[in-house]
Amino acid sequence: MVFRWFFYKRNKRMFDETPLQRILRMALVGLLFAGVLWGFWANSERRLTEVQKISEKRADATRTLTSEQEKRLLEFTRRTFETYGVALRVEIRNAPFDEKQLQEAEKSGTVFLGLVPKERTVFLHVTPLARKALGEPLIMYLRYAHFMPYFAGGNWPEGLAAALNLIGRQLEHHIRGSASG
Repeated sequence: MVFRWFFYKRNKRMFDETPLQRILRMALVGLLFAGVLWGFWANSERRLTEVQKISEKRADATRTLTSEQEKRLLEFTRRTFETYGVALRVEIRNAPFDEKQLQEAEKSGTVFLGLVPKERTVFLHVTPLARKALGEPLIMYLRYAHFMPYFAGGNWPEGLAAALNLIGRQLEHHIRGSASG
């Protein structure tokens, strides 16, 4: 009795509502909830479209990769986003990346792997969430050690395939590890 009296004093409107008003209020809350869900869905669709547009660009400016290798590369980047939610962009160039391009990669929220085979350089930008999934040792290995023997041997496309394979396995391992514990 005291409980009802306390709330009645605090919020008289709640007890003075008609059943129709309560139904309308609940319908509005339901519409609000549906609108939020639709917004999340629309945003993820927009993000997927952005990733697909990025991946439609030619990844290999050096034209060293065969069309089949480039097709597999683009398929891997698309699958990485769909499966793990990690937007991955790979770009191979003849000229080094300038500061503006590197800053764009950092702002985009995308894992960016840039290779310049002529200069034997690797640029790898990893988002904080992907950094946690990949782990610092793998990131350092890919940045500083993985590609060097492949550059020296002139078979960097094999090194790229191996690096992407490492990234895929690590993401899969992280997802399975997160699901089990």
